[in-house]
Amino acid sequence: YFGCMWVTDPATGKVRRLSYSMKDPEFEKIYRQFLTAAWENARRNNWTKYAYHYIWDESSGDAWNRLHLLSKKFVPELKNLAVGYDLKKMDETVRDAVDIYVPLSSRFDRKFTEERVAKGDEMWAYVCVVPKDRYNLFIDHEAFSHRALLWWFRDRDLSGLLYWGVCVWDRASQAKNEGRVWPDAVWEANQFPDGNGDGFLLYPDLKKREIYGSLRLAVLRDGLEDMEYFLLLNGQIAQAKNSSSDLDRAW
Repeated sequence: YFGCMWVTDPATGKVRRLSYSMKDPEFEKIYRQFLTAAWENARRNNWTKYAYHYIWDESSGDAWNRLHLLSKKFVPELKNLAVGYDLKKMDETVRDAVDIYVPLSSRFDRKFTEERVAKGDEMWAYVCVVPKDRYNLFIDHEAFSHRALLWWFRDRDLSGLLYWGVCVWDRASQAKNEGRVWPDAVWEANQFPDGNGDGFLLYPDLKKREIYGSLRLAVLRDGLEDMEYFLLLNGQIAQAKNSSSDLDRAW
């Protein structure tokens, strides 16, 4: 969130906290250096195709707008990702600085999606502790709900699913201030009382140093494989349309 940054001292290996404010005169310099270094690291490792800048989570307003505009100014090739945004607080200049829009699934706007995709942007969506009345990844939901989530994405031509906290294991598996870990410590699989399993699709055994997949993750994979079938079908349809065979074109 750029209220602070944790850095590792290469000489000692110790981690320390650097704090500063967006109002500081040197903020833009630090921000530019950070983005430039991150992008260079991505280029060096051939990650540019997959890289995006997750600037701020579920936020909108002047500070959020400024970060997007500066990011696009400093490293224009790096995609900016906007999660849980408020369109009323984004003027057209800021909207054009965003490359990947990620609304909460229950707030999906088809008209806005079509407008942004026509301009070359990507449109994803996300689920978290909400929505509860439709497809999500809660432990309490039927497995059908997890698989149908991907069909819901397909129906709306969304190209990405964002799901938070899959690797934030210490919150669930480690007893605070006791040094015990799961299975000796109780697994707390809810960040919020009404979001059972939210953010946890994997279960780490820190003693055996193994990771176990959840049933929900397996069902989500089935949904992803369904999407692959749709992509294959699209390819077959395109091939049939361009075929010289009357039978193929009719099909």
